[in-house]
Formats: sequence, C-alpha cells, structure tokens
Amino acid sequence: MLTQARTKQWQLGEWVLDAPSHRLIHQGNRVSITAKMQDVLLVLLVNSPRPVTKDVIYQTVWPDVVVSEQLIARAISDLRKVFGDSAKNPKFIETLPKAGYRWLTQVSEIVETPTSIEAPPAAELSLPESIQESTQKLTREPANKPEITVKRSVFLPMAALIVAAFILVWLGLNDEKNASSLADNATFEISSANPLTSKPGVENTPTLSPDGKTLAYVYRESDNDYNQIILSDLATRQVIAKVPFNGEPANQFAPRFSPDGKQLAFTRYSDDSKSCHVYYVSLDKLEAQHKVASCSTRFMMSVDWSADGKQLFFTQDINAQKRGLARADLASAGFTGAGFTGAIVEQLSFPDLLGTTDYSPRVSPDGKQLIFVRGQLKPSHHSAVFLLSLDPSLDPALNKPKALTSLQVQSNIFGLSWVNNQQMLYLLDGDINQSLRKLSIIDGTDLLLEAGSYHRIDYHRSSGTLVYAQSKQVSNIAKLSLNTGNTESPTPLLASTRKDHQPRVSPDGSQIAFVADRSGSDQLWLANRNGENLRQLTRLPAAVITDISWSPDAKNILLTVQSKNVTGLYRLSLQNLALKRITTGDFDVVDARFSSHNQWLVASCDINNRWQICRIPSEGGTPKVVTEAGGVSPYSPHHSDFVYFTRQQQGLWRLPLLGGSQELVWQDFPEHSWKNWILYENQLYYLDHDGHSQQAKLIRRDLISNETRVIYQGFIQWDETSFDISPDGSALFLSLLAGASDDIYAKTLRFGIDSQ
Repeated sequence: MLTQARTKQWQLGEWVLDAPSHRLIHQGNRVSITAKMQDVLLVLLVNSPRPVTKDVIYQTVWPDVVVSEQLIARAISDLRKVFGDSAKNPKFIETLPKAGYRWLTQVSEIVETPTSIEAPPAAELSLPESIQESTQKLTREPANKPEITVKRSVFLPMAALIVAAFILVWLGLNDEKNASSLADNATFEISSANPLTSKPGVENTPTLSPDGKTLAYVYRESDNDYNQIILSDLATRQVIAKVPFNGEPANQFAPRFSPDGKQLAFTRYSDDSKSCHVYYVSLDKLEAQHKVASCSTRFMMSVDWSADGKQLFFTQDINAQKRGLARADLASAGFTGAGFTGAIVEQLSFPDLLGTTDYSPRVSPDGKQLIFVRGQLKPSHHSAVFLLSLDPSLDPALNKPKALTSLQVQSNIFGLSWVNNQQMLYLLDGDINQSLRKLSIIDGTDLLLEAGSYHRIDYHRSSGTLVYAQSKQVSNIAKLSLNTGNTESPTPLLASTRKDHQPRVSPDGSQIAFVADRSGSDQLWLANRNGENLRQLTRLPAAVITDISWSPDAKNILLTVQSKNVTGLYRLSLQNLALKRITTGDFDVVDARFSSHNQWLVASCDINNRWQICRIPSEGGTPKVVTEAGGVSPYSPHHSDFVYFTRQQQGLWRLPLLGGSQELVWQDFPEHSWKNWILYENQLYYLDHDGHSQQAKLIRRDLISNETRVIYQGFIQWDETSFDISPDGSALFLSLLAGASDDIYAKTLRFGIDSQ
C-alpha cells in the first residue's frame, strides 16, 4: 500500500501532498514533513473515509520494530499542527475512541501527463549518446534531475504561524527568533541529490577544494579496519590520490583544504584511539606529512584553516572532562636536526561545565569570526552553535563565545559551513528527524531549508555545491545455488552501496538485468551472469521502475515506469538502446511482463476500479481482460502457455494465455506473498514472512507432491524485493538487505540576493 502511495501526489482539499518530496503545499507555501509523518498520513488517506486503527498504523508504518503508543500519537499531533487542526474540533484528522483515526476532507490522486519520458504512442525515444557509451563501461554520471525551487516570500500570516508552530514543536526549538525566520524574504533552490561515491564501505567527512574541482573524503573499505583520506576528481569521480599512512596504518579523518588549495590538513589517530595528532601535507608531496600538535581523541573531526592559511584550529583536551578549541601557529613550526617540530599552540575557548567539548571549528571567509559546536554529554546529551571573534586585539580568555542556537535535550549539531560572512548552514538532529538549516549571525533568524538525513556538510560558496555524507539502505544482488540438496547461503554477485533489486535472467541465462539507483534514480542496468561487464542502459529522469521483463528472444527488455503519478510501459531495444512507449490510456498497469509468446505482454490492469489480468500486444494497443474474476501478479513462464496469477485470499490460479478456462493451482497460497513468487516447471518458489521482522523465508513447494522446504532464511526486503531463476533451474537470483552504508552526495544549493 505505502510503496505505491509514496510515488503519488494527493489533493487534500486546499492542500497538496507531494509524497516523493515529503512536502505539503498550501496556497504556494511548502513545508517538509518527516518520512514517518508522511507514512502515517498516507495510511489515513488511502483508507479514507474509513477509520484506521492504531494496530493497522503500527503494522504498516513500523512493521519491523516495537513502538510505544506515544509515537503514533505524536505523529498525529505533529500533522495536526501542520494543518492547523484541532483534536476537539477536527477538520482534517478525527480521533475515534477505541477505533483509531479518520481523515475527514476529500481525497483524490493528482494525475498529470509526464513530460520527462513521455512520447506519442509508438514514438521512438533515442537515449543520449553517453548512455550508449555506457554499454562499454560503467558510468556514474548523476541523473539529470530537475531542481526544486522553494520560495518563502509569499507566506500568508496564518500559514506562517501554522508552519512556524510546527517547526518549533518538531525540532524542539524554543527560540522565538525561529518563528519570525519563516516569514523573512528568503529565496533558495535545492536540487535533487547526486551520489558522488558508490563503493562498498563507508565514506564520510567530504570537503571541496577552493577551485571546486577536487573532492576529499574519508573512506573505510568494507574489509579494512582503517579510515583513509581519498582525493578524487569531482567531474570524473576518478580517484586522484590516497593520503599514505607513512609507516604503521592509522586512522585519518577530517580533511580540510588550505585557502590556496595547495595543502591539506587532517587528523591522524591510533587504532586504539589513545592518541590523536593534527597534520598537514602539501598535495604535490603527500609523503611529507607535518605533525602540528596533539588533538582530542574524542573529537577527531575538528580541524580548519585560518583565512590566510598560517594557522590551524582544532579541539584539544583541557582535562579529562573538558575539551576546548585551540589554534596552532604554523609559522612557529619548522625543521631541526631531530626532524619536524610542532607549532606553538594557543587555547581559544574555555568551557565552564564538566563534560563539555568545543568542536567542529569553521573560520568565516573574511577570517574574522569562528563558529563551532559546543556539546555536553552530561547531564544530558545535546549541543548548540556558538560564535567566537578572532579579533587579535582581544584576550582569548576574555572573549566569551556567543550562543547562536539554544541548548535542548537530545538536539545535536552534525555539521557547520559558512554561506557568507553573515550566514551559516548547520545540520540539526532533533528527536524526530534531521534537518538542514540556515542561520543568520546578525539577527538570529533560523530558516529550515530541507528535512532529511545529512552528515558532515561542506558548502562551496562560488559554485553553490553542498557535499555531505548520507546513510542509505543497501540491497545487493546475490546468487543462490539450487543444484545441491543442502540449504546454502547466497553468494554475493553485484555489490554496491545502493539499492540493487529486481534481478531478471535473460532467456539464454548469460545476462542479468536489474534495477538500481546507483546514478541517483531508478535506472536499468545489465551485467553478465557472473557479475562482470556492468553497464547502465537507461537515463530516465525522476522515474521509478517497478517491473522489468525479458522478451523470449532476448532482444528487448520491458520496463514499467512511474513518472509523475502516471504508469507507462516501455520497450528497450538492446540492439540500439532505443526506448519506445507501448501503452496509452487512462488505466493503471503493474507487474507487466513478456509472456511465453513474444507478441503478448501480461499485466495487472486497473480497469473500472478493479484489478484484472490483461493481455497487451507487445507492439502496443488496447489491453484485453483475460480473467473471469479479479487477479494480480501475473507470470507467464517462458516454457509454458499458461498465465499464473494470484487472487486475494483465494490462492494461486492459472489459465491458458490465448483463452480458456481458469483453474485453481494452490488454495492455501500465503496472502502476503502475492507478489514474491516465481514458477519453474512444477516448482513454486515464494517468500513467506511473519510480519514482525526483516527475516523472511524463501520456500520451494512441489505442486505435484506438495512437498515444501525452506531453502533460505535471511534478511530480505520481502514487501519490495523480487527474484528470478536461471533457465536451467540451477540458480536463483535475489536481492538481499545489506544494512545501511554512508556515501558522499552533492546538491546544488543557491540563495537569493537577500542571502548574499
């Protein structure tokens, strides 16, 4: 239910929910909501006007975790604040004692004609030459997504108050300045995210060189115990160099380019985290690393340059329970007969409370001010942004830091960067979600730019490029051998830090097509059966690929593509990579596949508000309903003249593709496995799930003997995954969850004149 609903736009009276972007729009004003808030809202919308019990919301929104009753109550409360609704006199969300909640206003889906991938019926769409070149090599060029423009200048007073109240509660900020910030005359544009890395392992702490051409970041390989700084070309994504360990391997962290772009500062700490030192190195001689001073082992990410490149700022231990900012004068360091000597270090900040640390220093572009994070582990875990003057005429001991944000329990700052000399960006991790915000150090206005998961930002002012680390759920393609009688574990076949899913084996068994968001959005990829010769075949902007299928002659691949709430079927020729749309009309289509007959497609078609199994000419045309009653998830094996399909709570069925009577194959087919199954001869493979965890069972059932056996049990995203079997029946290919992984992403973030 949620998978489809998340791809749509919804009309809610005078409000619009743009589910893909997690935004609610009212009279041109937009406010971002968290993913869980949106999922709760979508459950209410999909079931409207029927009431929805708390149990249904729990099972739908939090299927794999145990949550308290307060969590759903808070989500409902936050939604009411967004809509300006009242629990006593509701206009949007009604509370029904012992029955749950109900959405009150009229709900409808917004249907638009896609402009990004649409074409007249049967018109050929030639993909860019760069895509054709990608059949020879893997390309990682970001998908060409449209930018999102958010304008704040037209807020009505009432809408501003509603949104401001929501932001205050949602992020736990009590500073009255935040409410006024939503009504300021700020205009900004945020583009879609483009992945810059996609390697197995963890990437973190990205930063850009002053000329914006080189990306530095920290990388820990999946089979390595050490963090290492990588330098890569931003345009080509190719690795330029790695900062060597110089002797015993040690962890490197917090890379920062000098203002002239010729040097790189970083921290280096031991494997046992008992020692930490600040280093800098010339980029033309990475082996000659200069140790500057010791740093705090608890906060290794803290280092920055002065505006003239003559000083380094970092965090240093004051005592066992306090850590403050320090400044090292590089001019005081030099070479002696014993080697390179450290620099003179001056303490800059003096936190008063025990358990307090000052970290993440960032020097303003003019070099006159310093922003940093002050965090307290005791008595409660929280942090805030502070400002410190770098005026040399002031005694550092008398120059007290000024708090720019309020200290709130469980409210943490995870990144700082300057926009200009008066404004800064910071990442706030509140008790519900993370958000990117812009803060004025002049008047204290605090503006929410976007909700989402960010870590360790760096903003390149001249190009407007924001780089950051983000954690994504990963699923990889694996191979499960079916030749032996014993249960085996799947063997990884295609690994990345993206969502690779929907593997489909070619009719001759030599290639595997699959869907992946490696380039930033869903695209069709192809690889040899052993995982080699990987290449990207499509570049569809802002689209979701829900199903793919090989033609029996292996010359074409069918794609079911959702774009702007409209679903279309496209046929991709593997000879010239030409993409052709083959369906038109106002009916919805899912689970489309080539049948055993090359001239026919089978699909689930929503015709007259009822899902039916339909047959569509492979060259395009009007669908023909072939079932006598409803049905979903059709599958026509290449070796069979039958179409198999499921019915809700009525089992697995089949009927002749070209016409005939339908017959029941298996009455007790699990209802929640309606999509996750495949048939090979008389062997039915399907996923079974208990509904409470990510552990799913892959089961094989002999439809003749009724013998059933679990052939694999593990972490499978059972409600979204799909799998396929090789033509000879020797191996099964499926997507498996591999945990979350941090990668580096980039966005274009541009501000209006008022922000400059």
